[in-house]
Amino acid sequence: SVVVTLADVVSEGLAAMGGDLLQIGFILAFMFFTDWRLALVSLSTVPFMLLATYIFKEKIKVAFNDVRNAVANLNTFVQEHLTGMTVVQIFGSEQREYAKFREINKDHRDANLRSVLYYSVYFPVAEIISAMGIGLLVWYGAKGVIHTEETHITVGTLIAFILYIQMFFRPIRMIADRYNTLQM
Repeated sequence: SVVVTLADVVSEGLAAMGGDLLQIGFILAFMFFTDWRLALVSLSTVPFMLLATYIFKEKIKVAFNDVRNAVANLNTFVQEHLTGMTVVQIFGSEQREYAKFREINKDHRDANLRSVLYYSVYFPVAEIISAMGIGLLVWYGAKGVIHTEETHITVGTLIAFILYIQMFFRPIRMIADRYNTLQM
């Protein structure tokens, strides 16, 4: 039934989001335990990621609400006109009703396209922010590797941090995606 499916989506989505938050916590702990300076440098782009995720969340919430309203309008129009088809035919208003249907269908299409646009913008922006974090990490870490007697940064630590930062940003993107699935 629909209720069971909805309950499964909510419970699995919330459990997965909890796992993602736990993963973020462990990664942060490992990063700060390994080298707090590299952790701060690599996490300097996190505010931008959080801002992008917040904007995306707000935009996609409005877009999905528009999609739901458009689907409701479309379903209502079709149901009313299927049951009242003879009345439409008697008054000869097929063309006028078809124009109304096209307008409602256009609203539905536009709402869907807006939600697709937000997805197609958010994930590349998230990748760019993640790449900026890795770039800052490599820049700062390479200076540290060159002057290892002052900073005690090794090549292995730098590589570990590159992996940490990739593992850190993935759950943030997944949480945003799961939130939007729950919105749908």
